[in-house]
Amino acid sequence: MPLYEVTAPNGKVYEVNTPEGASEQDAINYIASQQSQPEQPSATAGPIDALKGGAKRMISSMQTALDLDPSNEAAVQGIERQENITELPGASLEEVKKVYESDGILSAAGEVISQIPSATTEQAPYLASMWAGAKAFAAVAPLPYKPLAALAGSMAVPFITFIGNNMERRAQEQIAAGEEVDVDRAKAALYAVGQTGVERGALALSGLSKLMGVNFLKPKPRDIEKIARGNLAINALKGAAVFEAVEIPTEVSQQALERMYAGLSLTDEDAQQEYMETAFQTSLTAGFGAVAGFSNVGSARREVSETEGVKQAKLNNIRREASEALKRRIAIAKDVEIAAEAENARILANSTLNSFGNKAPERSKLAKLIAESEALLDIAVEENNVKAQKQAVNDLIASVDDVLKVAPKAPVLGKLDKAALTSFGLSPNSKVYKSLIGLNIANPKNIKSFESRLQKHQGKLNEQAIDDYVAQVKEKYPNVKYATTKPDASTKQDTARSDRLPLPRADGAVTKDAAVAAEVDRRGLEASVQPDTTTGRRKTLVDPTLVEQAVTEITNNPDKSYTISGLAKAIKTSPAKAKQIFDAVQIDNRIGARTQRKNNKSITTLQAATIAAPVAETQIKTKPPVVAEAPVAPVAPVAEVAPVAEVAPVAEVAPAPEVIQLNNQALDYIARNKKGVSFDQLANNLKISPSAARSLQSELEDTGEVSFSTQDNVTTIKPK
Repeated sequence: MPLYEVTAPNGKVYEVNTPEGASEQDAINYIASQQSQPEQPSATAGPIDALKGGAKRMISSMQTALDLDPSNEAAVQGIERQENITELPGASLEEVKKVYESDGILSAAGEVISQIPSATTEQAPYLASMWAGAKAFAAVAPLPYKPLAALAGSMAVPFITFIGNNMERRAQEQIAAGEEVDVDRAKAALYAVGQTGVERGALALSGLSKLMGVNFLKPKPRDIEKIARGNLAINALKGAAVFEAVEIPTEVSQQALERMYAGLSLTDEDAQQEYMETAFQTSLTAGFGAVAGFSNVGSARREVSETEGVKQAKLNNIRREASEALKRRIAIAKDVEIAAEAENARILANSTLNSFGNKAPERSKLAKLIAESEALLDIAVEENNVKAQKQAVNDLIASVDDVLKVAPKAPVLGKLDKAALTSFGLSPNSKVYKSLIGLNIANPKNIKSFESRLQKHQGKLNEQAIDDYVAQVKEKYPNVKYATTKPDASTKQDTARSDRLPLPRADGAVTKDAAVAAEVDRRGLEASVQPDTTTGRRKTLVDPTLVEQAVTEITNNPDKSYTISGLAKAIKTSPAKAKQIFDAVQIDNRIGARTQRKNNKSITTLQAATIAAPVAETQIKTKPPVVAEAPVAPVAPVAEVAPVAEVAPVAEVAPAPEVIQLNNQALDYIARNKKGVSFDQLANNLKISPSAARSLQSELEDTGEVSFSTQDNVTTIKPK
């Protein structure tokens, strides 16, 4: 069979298989005859015509459904209107098959691509009707029902259209079968309900409802944030894929319901061909899904941005309100502080004024300065001028100092002179003496300096003289408040300097020996623990109320023993205060103390004491010292002891080195060494063995005033 290559007039080259005996001219004539045949018209419309045709077919179906003529003429007239629509469909699978058969797969693929715009625009009127219906229904509905109204409005046109399509299809099939037209409008509407429900579900799943603004299920914030972080192109492809997966089954199922209502088979060859045509046309509209996916990311990003903006605005408001509240608090605190300083300055000025005689020239000068400062202070208060108030207070204090500089050097209570400091036990050659000479402790600003400098003194001090002098200052200047106080001498059991802090004895005498101090009779809290009214250098004050509360707690639970931490929990106070109360309650004859070794540590516990029978007047029972090897049961204290002239001597029992009572000397030494000390250094300072120093760890921890850290097997104790 000869094969010839023939070039057609249009420039294309064709290979022609000719039968035996045919010449090349026969092949040329054959190609010429084929080229001269008229070109077949396209079976699909362009995008514009497809848009028009889609709108006309939708309106015609709606007219059929809304025609309330009880006869079947509405369906027949609908068929005639559909036949008179000249615009072709936007897509056709049959046309693609023809191109494939004539020109091959590439031409068929080109035909598919060319039908995409027309298939898309053909569906545009249908989607637009759903959007318009949702907006219209929502606009007229009351506020609480707007979402439901929008849902009903979006499905109104599709529902009416499905009714008309079903009626026309049934009438068309009856006419083709030569039967009498008998359309059941109610049954057509029932099938339309199913078709509409499937349509609404597909819109939600495919993302088109959100694109048209008729979605009602809002995604969670975290899902929105995840979508916002997505890639636009990838989400567009996902949107197209989801649209295809949802819409193709939806359209096929709607077509099946239409055939069912028309009385047609759902599975024969015609049905399968119809389903394939529907699926093909739907697949060409995947662009709607791509746009939905793209738009979904954009709207999510806008929503996240708006949410972040709202959050940031709220955060800014909170910060601004907090800042304003802080400013108000600071202003109030400053007002209170200035008012207190002003009152102290007035007291200082007036007391200084009264210290001069009526005819002293300094008196009139100071009175004038006080009046001027008072006037300036009143003006500053009225104007709420904090700076001016401070200046007025400082000027008043400066005026007092200026007057005192030129006044006769008569002793002024509160201003530390040689007589006062030497009575304190300070040598004129000592550093503390030199730092305190001339300091006016009646001025509240100097109180802290006075107390801290006395703390630094390493020698002996006349505590009684200091307390008497401070008491006179406090009595003359009631508004002067000292930052720290110390317990009354009668409540002390041990101090930082046990060699110079006196302890009371039962006979009224004073002893400085710590060992003898242990023999002091327990006089009861009522006589020993009184509210402290003196000033000094101890950091804390034993609160009599808490002490009495502790005694009540212990005596009400005679079978229970209390450590420092246990007592702190029982009376609901801090470990540091509990330590002071723990020491203070031991002087009460209702309390017994017991010290024992546990895990190489000395642990002292308190327990209600058993009241024994009275003893002889000269025989005074006290808590015996504790030995290291065996715990000693608490000795029953006497119920009541009459004062005697002299304490019966007790054989001195030295405590074991490992058993060392916690005292303020250890805390003072640690406080002076801010960088910390080791147990060896502490032992050297306290003149005890290193093992005894280590036994203090638990008691030091209970005070809450120090911290422990270990590095390279060396423990360091630092003040907090």
